[in-house]
Amino acid sequence: MHEYSSPPLLSPSEELEPQAQFLRALGHPVRLRILEFLGSREVCGCELEKVVALDQSTISRHLQALERAGIVSSRKEGVRKLYRVRDLALFGLLRQVEGMVHLRPLQPPRSTPGPRKA
Repeated sequence: MHEYSSPPLLSPSEELEPQAQFLRALGHPVRLRILEFLGSREVCGCELEKVVALDQSTISRHLQALERAGIVSSRKEGVRKLYRVRDLALFGLLRQVEGMVHLRPLQPPRSTPGPRKA
């Protein structure tokens, strides 16, 4: 006789909040551009203005969101604030997402309606 085991319980929402916050932080094109520019380097936030073409306060808000999510870290050097990606494995994840987005059609293929059965 086979014993039935119930499916595992889903994690409570509060346990999933760190993952949700991480993914939300990645969910903005400007933040992805910032991460692309940072790469494996440590960069002053002031250098991002030329690359992202936004004002410094907007860039700072995006960097703060990335920092709160644990995606980037920062340190002060004199008057400059330097940012870096905390874990370079992030770029592997972003490449996987890119591959999934490019492989998936933008809209599901339309099926042609067949003859109706009476």
